[in-house]
Amino acid sequence: MNNDDHNYKYIGWISIIIAIISFGFLSSPMKIKRVRNADPMFIQFFMSLPIIFFSFLPLIFKEFRISWPGMFGGLLWVPASCLSIFSVQLIGISMAQTIWSGTTAITSFLIGIIAFKEKFKTLYYPIIGLIGLVFGIGLISINFKRKINFFCCCTKKSYLSINKEEFANDLESNCILEKSEPNKQKNGKCIKAPKIIGVICSIAMGIINAVSMVPVKCDSELIYITSFGISQFIVGSITILLYFITKLFVIGELKEKRKDVKYSVYSGILCGFIWTVGYYSQFFAVVYLGLALGLPLIQSTIIISSIVGVLFFKELHNCKQQIQLWIGIVIILISSFFLSIAKA
Repeated sequence: MNNDDHNYKYIGWISIIIAIISFGFLSSPMKIKRVRNADPMFIQFFMSLPIIFFSFLPLIFKEFRISWPGMFGGLLWVPASCLSIFSVQLIGISMAQTIWSGTTAITSFLIGIIAFKEKFKTLYYPIIGLIGLVFGIGLISINFKRKINFFCCCTKKSYLSINKEEFANDLESNCILEKSEPNKQKNGKCIKAPKIIGVICSIAMGIINAVSMVPVKCDSELIYITSFGISQFIVGSITILLYFITKLFVIGELKEKRKDVKYSVYSGILCGFIWTVGYYSQFFAVVYLGLALGLPLIQSTIIISSIVGVLFFKELHNCKQQIQLWIGIVIILISSFFLSIAKA
């Protein structure tokens, strides 16, 4: 595949748009009320099913071969996905997404221009665009107030992204509760996990997320995705299995409400389908436009997720918040323009 062919670059730009829209809707199925309290790793398993299923689509056009870069990319995706779950649990989606999106954009840009010598007409515009992109993401993220998160010391169950009133209705025992981060129990009392751990998880997730796309530069054939899907499913299944075995021995039980399980299954499968569309598009964006441009621009997906949150989940209520949202969107769009015009 010739990255310098201008005809192919149009495919790259269209892929970026599709990836932004897809990833923007990714978290929506997990905002359903009956899914909010489900174990994220439980959803993660069912999310991996559509990924492995659709990873075999390239076999329609290509003969099967093992792509070792694809296997390595799938291996890296699993820890990145797990770190995103833990970082959200520890510091909330707003702060976590700001940190990992900014880290991903900066890391992929540096890898692209340093390791792969990806060319820009000038470095002034992309640097300005990158700084503006990170600032715009942060401005939008902090605009969404973090909902109260609880951790039950008796059941060891975390209740993520729910309102206090909703939690009170679901609580079946009189346990000691703490706000915010999941906590550890010590001498019958809950103690907060330090936020720095969540920050470190978010930074690590952003770096690994960027590095996981490096193998695409080593094997840009479509068959890469098949090996990626196989790898992520095997490694992910083993990781999830070890997680639940550990949880069973530490907590002593695996407790999921039956009536909520099917919603978690549907949510995971739908998320997996949406993620697959986004990843296919991200693959073509990196192949045709490079790491330094394609991946940073895709981080502007927060525009879509924010608009979805406002329209469908009523996450912003007052005028000040909405003004801040649109200022952030304008900054991201201008920054994306600066990144785009600088591409050689």
